[in-house]
Amino acid sequence: GGEALPRELANRLLEKVGSLWNIYGPTETTVWSTTCQVTANRSVGNEDALEPIGRPIANTQTYILDPQLQPVPIGVIGELYIGGDGVARGYLNRPELDAVSFLSNPFKSNARIYKTGDLARYLASGNIEYLGRIDNQVKIRGFRIEIGEIENVLDKHPQVEQGVVIVREDTPGNKQLVAYIVTEQSQPSIKELREFLKISLPQYMIPSAFVMLEALPLTPNGKVDRRALPAPEMERSQLETAYVLPRTAIEKQLVAIWETILGVQPIGITDNFFELGGHSLLALHLLSKIEKGLGKNLTLATLFVAQTVEELAVLLGSEEKYNSSSSLVPIQPNGSKPPLFVIHAIWGNILFYRELISYLPPDQPVYGLQAKGLDGKEAPITSVTEMVAHYIQEIRTVQPHGPYFIGGHSFGATLAFEMAQQLHSQGEKIAMLALFDMFTYTLYDSNTSASNPILSNWHHFLNLKPADKFNYLLPRVQWHLTVGKASIFYKLYLRYITRSLPSLRVLNVADANKRAQKSYMPSSVYPGTVILFRAFNDQSEDFDEDKEWGWGKLSHKVEIYNVPGTHNTVMQEPNVRVMAEKLTACLKEKQNE
Repeated sequence: GGEALPRELANRLLEKVGSLWNIYGPTETTVWSTTCQVTANRSVGNEDALEPIGRPIANTQTYILDPQLQPVPIGVIGELYIGGDGVARGYLNRPELDAVSFLSNPFKSNARIYKTGDLARYLASGNIEYLGRIDNQVKIRGFRIEIGEIENVLDKHPQVEQGVVIVREDTPGNKQLVAYIVTEQSQPSIKELREFLKISLPQYMIPSAFVMLEALPLTPNGKVDRRALPAPEMERSQLETAYVLPRTAIEKQLVAIWETILGVQPIGITDNFFELGGHSLLALHLLSKIEKGLGKNLTLATLFVAQTVEELAVLLGSEEKYNSSSSLVPIQPNGSKPPLFVIHAIWGNILFYRELISYLPPDQPVYGLQAKGLDGKEAPITSVTEMVAHYIQEIRTVQPHGPYFIGGHSFGATLAFEMAQQLHSQGEKIAMLALFDMFTYTLYDSNTSASNPILSNWHHFLNLKPADKFNYLLPRVQWHLTVGKASIFYKLYLRYITRSLPSLRVLNVADANKRAQKSYMPSSVYPGTVILFRAFNDQSEDFDEDKEWGWGKLSHKVEIYNVPGTHNTVMQEPNVRVMAEKLTACLKEKQNE
């Protein structure tokens, strides 16, 4: 007891003792709460990197719950809570700490449970697997990551003796996961480690860098000294592609920009921006540097078409090859199936569809529609109907007539709906209209609080736990600073302090889209079917008064698919895998029809 029991240590103990038990329990539940007898005939690997902590002892209950205190299924990670006769009365003279740690048992009246702060999950056998402290959770670019889960998977690699993962921010504003590896005799390649982790973990949990060490630094009491772990040196060994030197002047300029933005050296012309750790925020910095250094105005959608230095250099040298000011972006133009057209959200760009599209079938053509104004050459459009009329002209250059497959997330759902309306009025058939997590609050009855977003948000805010209130408010504050009435100060900051014109253009487009959305009212009821993908972790009780989120009043029929995540995370790992799976099934069904 007292520490997690590694399988390797269990094997050594079993050679010397007749009976071995793994015991778990915090002081607040009288030290001993679960037990598990360790057997000698269990296989090494898979679930056995750490020995399970077993099942609760008599007169004790264990619960693995999500942040809403709901039980999680087998295999899903949650926080471990303990109830029963062993739960302490509380902390001496610490009522504020009692209120956080000792809660009313939602599954048993007149009883309490203790919030352990430990991450765990149920195994298929019914035993509990301990996965580390919830304090080891980190947040990188909006993703909540359990460091202990990555370390557990690393420890299962046959050549890894010990693995430690930390978050580093050696370049301000660019957090990255770094894995430190102590191997057995032979050393696995970085590619092998990445492929091994990808089997069990989503892409956003794969470390950006791997550091091989002979031994991990330790504190005087024998714990891993995480502060003493060295900064990684991103070298060619960290990458999976062969190094190709820049050949032309423009390739040399681009390589220098990429190395500055990404903090990786050296970068070859065939290296992929996203595989090097690039993301949408760094992409804006990249476009800003290109504009200042090369005098070329590009949009984020450019990185759909050109993800390497070599591809980007060709694109910049031949404006006929790809017009960055065009609203239509050929994301995946190959394949014999009817194309899927996905429309931008409030920010005007389509880069956030990248992960969704990567999970769609390779023979499914996909085109994106980005807003005008992102390159600074034209003014943004401030009318939904005018915007959609322009987009219809664009998609007809690829597909002159229906049946059309259309989808959009958030504000893009409003645009997709209007596009279906206009195409139908022109005599075209709409095979699929997919709306990703968007409601029509303008059509709610006036007697529901959902008709007033302020009342609805306030009602939802009051029902949140104290720790969740901050996470609820933060993105809304950021929204009002960037797109709301206070955005003028942020725009001045971008123009005169950072001089990031690509970021400024994105904000101007978002402001125009916000005005367009506010003034839009559908002209008629759509006679076809709406397919609504709802983020089921992000619904207030008010919106659930109408399961169809208002689309039933605007269309002939609504099909509903629930997808895990929130409004902002349904297009991100790991939720995007579920979204892609359900979207692929819908595409196949509608294509067969």
